[in-house]
Amino acid sequence: MQGLSELIQEFTKAGYHIPEGFQEVLQQFLQKTDDHALENVRKNIGGPFGARFVIVTEDGEIHPVGDLVGNAVVSSGIASRHAESENWTQNWDTLVSKLVDLKGTRKVLIELSSAESCINCHTKQELGFEKLRAMGLLQENDEGRVVFGTPYRQTADIAGFNDLVYLLALQNLKDIELDAGDHNPLTDPDIQEGKGLASQFSHETLDIDDIPEDVADIIRLAESPVVIVVREGEIFSVGRDKRYEHFTLTPEVVALQNACIAYRKQLRQQYIDAGQDVPEVLESWNLGGADKGVKVYTSTAEIGPAMLSEGYWSNALNFVTVKHDRQAEWTTRESSEFSNDELLTMIALHLHEKNGSSNHVHHSQTENKAQIEWDRRMKEGQAVNYDGAKAGGEDGPTTLQ
Repeated sequence: MQGLSELIQEFTKAGYHIPEGFQEVLQQFLQKTDDHALENVRKNIGGPFGARFVIVTEDGEIHPVGDLVGNAVVSSGIASRHAESENWTQNWDTLVSKLVDLKGTRKVLIELSSAESCINCHTKQELGFEKLRAMGLLQENDEGRVVFGTPYRQTADIAGFNDLVYLLALQNLKDIELDAGDHNPLTDPDIQEGKGLASQFSHETLDIDDIPEDVADIIRLAESPVVIVVREGEIFSVGRDKRYEHFTLTPEVVALQNACIAYRKQLRQQYIDAGQDVPEVLESWNLGGADKGVKVYTSTAEIGPAMLSEGYWSNALNFVTVKHDRQAEWTTRESSEFSNDELLTMIALHLHEKNGSSNHVHHSQTENKAQIEWDRRMKEGQAVNYDGAKAGGEDGPTTLQ
């Protein structure tokens, strides 16, 4: 995988005017994502991850865009509020405005991330760059890049977040060679855990007459695509397509995020009803998976990486495609350029240079202060592991003591 020096060489070869000290300045911007993540950890907002956008124009100027953002899973209780995802959400309007200002100027949009992106954030990067191209804000001679600090293997060894195994789960599901690049040597435990995570996923297709009646009624009465999450035999949340608000908000993603919100309210109310103080951290990001009978009912026939990775992070991996009169009209296509299956394969292949994506990835190590602090806090019982379906298989969510 290329580093910053190779990226600078590419800029120079493409005719960009790169001033002396450019690489050091770009590295400083990257390091600041880790610095922000450290603040985030100390405030107990989320995990040890930070992100931001910068734009490099052909005159060699580096334009920071928006704010530094961090992971917000712990404070929100929503499983997929990772740093890169928060960056695409919180800084979207600012990014669009800046790109409008720079329209006609050759440029490279870079998402800087303190750590290598998980399958969920990788999906949002692909969809985000695609959306900007569709809007004409990234033109033919413009590019999208990702530069990250800490690779999967190091993040797993230091901070205990093993995003590598979710990638391996996708590669198992797509029956492709297990590979996360030379910077992420695979271990036997990784390989076995990836297989286990792949086996947790299930997908079936049922006629609307063969699903629970209360779920079927919601679909029959709906006027637009609707997704229903069932937990412990009851309807837990409903989601509708909100991509008019943000390109990431497919009905499946909205339904699963709404389920985390609903679970957070439920946990809070349990403490209130018991006359106990509500703890600062409620582990509502873990919906409980098969143990709690979690099922996601959707019209979408072909599973895409946005819905699947949302399911992995919230531990909701039983998808049911419902056949009904409006199914073809209501099926979610996550990408305008690729089918859901093609996009899922692209994410599973991981290394952008070989997977059909035009968004290349570069690695440049940061000091990694945030992950070291997270490790310390975990050992002292000051932090909570929210590692998706993997964590969900261990101690489960917070319950009344």
